[in-house]
Amino acid sequence: MQDVIAGYLIVGIFSLGGFFVTRAWTREWSVFALNLSAVGVIALVGLYTAFVWENLFLTELLPFSNLIVLSNLYPLAALVLAAIATNRLRDQGWRRVIPMSGLLGAGVWSLIYPLIGQAPECQTNWDTQGICYQTTDQTCTAACAATLLNYYKIPTTEEEMAELCLTRQGTSWKGFYRGLKLKTKDTPYLVRMDYLSAGELAAARRPVVLRVGKRAWLGSGNAAGLPEGWNVGEIHSVVCLGRIHGYYVIADPNPDIGIEYWSEEELLKVWDGHSARLERSYEGPLFKNTRSGLENIRTLAAR
Repeated sequence: MQDVIAGYLIVGIFSLGGFFVTRAWTREWSVFALNLSAVGVIALVGLYTAFVWENLFLTELLPFSNLIVLSNLYPLAALVLAAIATNRLRDQGWRRVIPMSGLLGAGVWSLIYPLIGQAPECQTNWDTQGICYQTTDQTCTAACAATLLNYYKIPTTEEEMAELCLTRQGTSWKGFYRGLKLKTKDTPYLVRMDYLSAGELAAARRPVVLRVGKRAWLGSGNAAGLPEGWNVGEIHSVVCLGRIHGYYVIADPNPDIGIEYWSEEELLKVWDGHSARLERSYEGPLFKNTRSGLENIRTLAAR
């Protein structure tokens, strides 16, 4: 947890700095200006939540294992608002402590909530092809991470990845990124998270972890067309092993499913391009100097 603690210190310093700078800067502002600035901060938080908080470009901007902490601007925003509230309520005496405490509490909560609780206890369930199957309802992403790392001969387990990925009732993609970054430290592999097209996925010639499903907040219109058995709001992780004869070879960590073959149409019904993979930092495609990608896919998909 050293990376998380370091992240807390960095975010804490910046947030406190934001409080004192904002408090000094706005000390002489009028009530109207203070109200307007508060509305502006709230609007910026809304934009950040809508367009930045879940955007994978953060992995390029902050390529660190504690991204889940460093990318959290809510504590900074909360303390900036607290500073504005302090000056806005300067004549209220001790009463201004109430909104300040609420804002401070909201900022602290946004930092610690990913760590609340414990990772699920997992068993060991690997098949002969190197696919790790989930042993709890919450650890599909952790199992996919184990499968991905095992392919690159990086030893791990579902339970270890659940711990490193901060899995609780599920695994956020930032927690998933943390787990992969920690396990690939001091290896020649880089963690890449971005949005791929179906064609780019087929050309990847390496295992790629896909986030599939439709979030409930997208609404029924966006979720229309989900295949039978898929429910709105259920997010799942699978590993794409490649494409063979026009079908994507999908390793589902659910032990009742295992290997499936999806057409491009089926894939695009449940996948928006959200992907994670490992890449060597100094050479081309993984299969370049070994067997062909097609042979590797056949081996992995063999049953």
